[in-house]
Amino acid sequence: MTQKLEELFDLAPAPSKEITEALETANQIESALPQVSEDTLDKELDEIAGQAMESFENLQSLGMNVEARFSAPIFEAASKMLGHAVTAKLGKVQKKLKQTEILLKMQKMQHDMNKDSGVEADTIEAQVFDRNELLKTFRKQ
Repeated sequence: MTQKLEELFDLAPAPSKEITEALETANQIESALPQVSEDTLDKELDEIAGQAMESFENLQSLGMNVEARFSAPIFEAASKMLGHAVTAKLGKVQKKLKQTEILLKMQKMQHDMNKDSGVEADTIEAQVFDRNELLKTFRKQ
C-alpha cells in the first residue's frame, strides 16, 4: 500500500525497509555479544526503543487513515520515532561492545603481566591440605 501512495504522490521511497534492516542487524549483533549483566541503562534503552516502535506503528496507521494533505507531518514524526528506536538499540549495542573491549583488554593485560613475571597460568599446580597438616609443616620450618 505504501508503494502505491509513493507512486501516486511521486514521493521518494520510504526508508522504513532500511531502518527495519538496521534494527534487525542491531538485534543480531546484540544477541551475538557475550552476555554482560544488564543494568538500568540497558532496561531504559530497551523501554525507549519499544515505546518508539509502538509510536511509529501508531503514527503509520494514523497516517494511512487521514487525508493525504495531512499525512506528511504524521509520517515525518513516524520516521523520527523509528530513528529514535534505532538510536536506542545502537546505543545499547555500542555500550556492550565497549564493555567487551574493556574485558578483552583487561584479560590481555593480566596475561601479559603473568608472562612478564615468569608465571604461566597453564603450569600452576594446586595441592589440597588439611589444616592440621599445614600447621605441622609450618612448625617444622
